[in-house]
Amino acid sequence: MTKSFFVFASIFINHVAATNIVIRMPRTNYRFPIEYISVEGNETLNGMASIDLLNDENVCLDYPRLDDEYPEEHQVRTILARGVLMGNEAVMLDFHRHLETSSSCSAIVPVGPGSQFARSVPSFILTPVSEAEHTLVLNPTSPSEHAFEGHILYTPLHVGHSVDSSRPFRGALRLAGGVGDLETPPLAELDLIPMGMSIRQSRIYHLPQTICSDLLGKIAALGIRASRFGDRFNLHDVTPDQVDLLPSIDIIVQSDDGSNLVQIGQIEPREYLFTTHTPNMYSFAGRGVDGFVLPRSIIGKLVVHFDYENNRIGFGDPLVEL
Repeated sequence: MTKSFFVFASIFINHVAATNIVIRMPRTNYRFPIEYISVEGNETLNGMASIDLLNDENVCLDYPRLDDEYPEEHQVRTILARGVLMGNEAVMLDFHRHLETSSSCSAIVPVGPGSQFARSVPSFILTPVSEAEHTLVLNPTSPSEHAFEGHILYTPLHVGHSVDSSRPFRGALRLAGGVGDLETPPLAELDLIPMGMSIRQSRIYHLPQTICSDLLGKIAALGIRASRFGDRFNLHDVTPDQVDLLPSIDIIVQSDDGSNLVQIGQIEPREYLFTTHTPNMYSFAGRGVDGFVLPRSIIGKLVVHFDYENNRIGFGDPLVEL
């Protein structure tokens, strides 16, 4: 007989009071070990978990995905997912879902500003420590110690409605550089848009409408033919030299006191463009609304301090050179 676990969808997280709890994660998938312990306490499953920066909802299960209909002979159990064991500390989670006992258990833990994780762990840092590894530091005693030269730029959270939950801070994008008559607008003239972050999304940049329009104008000026399919823009018969002539995209956020805008990163043409199966054709992705999500390829290069206690998020350069 094949056993199954029925796992609760609600989430309960014990308050983590200890400081400087460090969880190490590979930069390829940002997963860390977790124990799933049956309610009866007589069985333990080793599994994995990953964090979701965009989500404020309850913990959800990732893989494996099972069929909706289960054979009647499957044994269904209720288990408690006892989360991330860190020395003597543990974050306690509950789930709702069927999991095969013979399968690798995996969960996604939302850590957005409105999540229960954030209410239990209101200060944590995500930072690269090598080309292959990241660390998640819970309740850091001195956040600046994790950033190059101790400098972290903070930007305020603007979460007041459900639409803001996945993009909780404000920032701006602008085209810069490239060849031609492109004028880089000064920071003071930029419009702020909602921004969020994702480590589950690898490198596809879904650019807002204003940037797509400006970029298409630059592409046309270079004599490159473009076509549109849904939210995707295809560039035809493009040479590598033409790619190098396209502008970069500056990523800018508002300082904590609102007095100025500061650049925290830059996306190069070969990052926001992706290749296709058609020779000499590149594409980039747009969005239906003017918002932006920083993907893993950007987040993975930064120190990010989620300082929910003070209603802000901080960005800095890591201690290691990547």
